[in-house]
Amino acid sequence: MGELASEFPDVAFIPVESLADKDTVIVQNGNEREVPTNYTVDHLADPDLPLAIFYTSGTTGAAKGVLLSHGNMLVQAQAKCNHIGYGPGTRYLHAAPLYHVGGFNSSIAITIAGGLQIFCGAFSPSRFLSAIPYHAINTLVMVPTALQLLLDETQRHQLPPLPLIHTILYGGNPMNPSLLIQLRSHFPHAQIIQAYGMTETTSSITFLRHTHSGNTSLDLTVGHAPDHVDIKIDPIGSALGLGEILTRGPHVMLEYWGRPQETQEAFRPGGWFRTGDLGRFEESRGVLTIEGRMKDMVKTGGENVLCAEVERVLMEYPGVSLAVVFGVPDPIYVEVVVAAVVIRPGGTVSRQGLSNKLILHCRTSLARFKVPRHVWIVDAHEVPVNASGKVLKHVLRLRLQGRHRSRM
Repeated sequence: MGELASEFPDVAFIPVESLADKDTVIVQNGNEREVPTNYTVDHLADPDLPLAIFYTSGTTGAAKGVLLSHGNMLVQAQAKCNHIGYGPGTRYLHAAPLYHVGGFNSSIAITIAGGLQIFCGAFSPSRFLSAIPYHAINTLVMVPTALQLLLDETQRHQLPPLPLIHTILYGGNPMNPSLLIQLRSHFPHAQIIQAYGMTETTSSITFLRHTHSGNTSLDLTVGHAPDHVDIKIDPIGSALGLGEILTRGPHVMLEYWGRPQETQEAFRPGGWFRTGDLGRFEESRGVLTIEGRMKDMVKTGGENVLCAEVERVLMEYPGVSLAVVFGVPDPIYVEVVVAAVVIRPGGTVSRQGLSNKLILHCRTSLARFKVPRHVWIVDAHEVPVNASGKVLKHVLRLRLQGRHRSRM
C-alpha cells in the first residue's frame, strides 16, 4: 500500500474491510499511521442526492447520461449481497469496467460484503485465466461474450476445469444454451446466475439461478425481483399478457442528465419507469419473462419482427456462438430481416453453404416474414462491441448495409 500511496500522494488509502482491527493503517501523503479506535464517518450522504452519471451502452443508438443517487447504488448493492450471497470469503475478479453501472455496483456490493477485489487491467482471456488460480478467485461477473472468449481460450490451450469458481453472474445479453453447457463443464462447482437490468435501474431488476438439473434450455424467463423492486406490464396490442415492462422503486434513476424531455417520456404516472423491453409478468409467482427490445424491431411489409426472437433461433444452431439480427432498407418491404453470425472457433461447422442452412433452420421455427433474407458469416473481430462486451448493433448495420445493396 505504501508504494501505491507514494504514486498518488494526495490520496488517503483506507482498507475499509478491517477498520475494526487495531493493526489497520491509514496511508496519507506516503506516511502510515494507526487508525484511531474511535474512527467514525463524519457525514452520511443524503440517499436522494446525486452520486454519479453513468452512460447507457448505446447499443441501438446514442448513449445517454443517467444520473443515479447514493440510495440507488446502495439498495442495489445490498440486493446483490442478499441474492447472490457475497460475503467476506468472496474473491472477485473484475471484468466489467467501473464506468458502467454493473461493474461499479458489483464493486460496491463486494465492499459492503467485506470481500476481496482483484483488478488486472483490460479484459484478456489469457490474463484472466491465469489470475483465477493465482488469486484463488471464486466469483466472476461477465457478459456472455466475455465468458465465451474465456472458454474458447481454455479449449485452444486444453486447460483443465476451474473448480475454484463457485459464482458466475452474467447479464447484458442472452446466453446461448451451448455456452451454458460449456460453463457447467469447465466451472463444475459454479452457481450460474442471470441478472436482468439496465443503467437506468442501477443494474439488476431480477435474478435467475440456472439449476444443475441437466436442463440446458434457456427460455425467456429472467427470474424474480428483490422486494424493493415493483414490476408491471403496460399492455401493447392484442397479444395476451405482452407489453412494455415497467418498474418502480428506489433503484430507478433520478433523470437523464441534461435531457428533461426524454426524462419525462421515460416515466408513466405513479413513478413507473419504462424499460423499453417487451415481456410478460406472472404476478402469482413473481416471474418476469423478456421477449425483446421495443426499439430492436424490424418493420417489414407491415409486420413487426422482434430481433431477439430470430437471434434465439439462430443461436440454437450447432456451432453458432453469436447471432445479430437487424433490418436493412428494402424498396418493396421498407425493411427486410438480415443477420450476422459468428461461428465458435475450433468447431466442426463448415462455412460452406452455412448461410443457406441457417435460413432453412429459421424456416422450421419462424413465420415466413421473420426469416432472414440473408445471413452473413463473420469473424468475431468484425462485430463491434462496447467496453462491456455488448454488440453495437447500429454500427454493424451501417457496415453491412452496403453488402445487402450489392445483392439487390
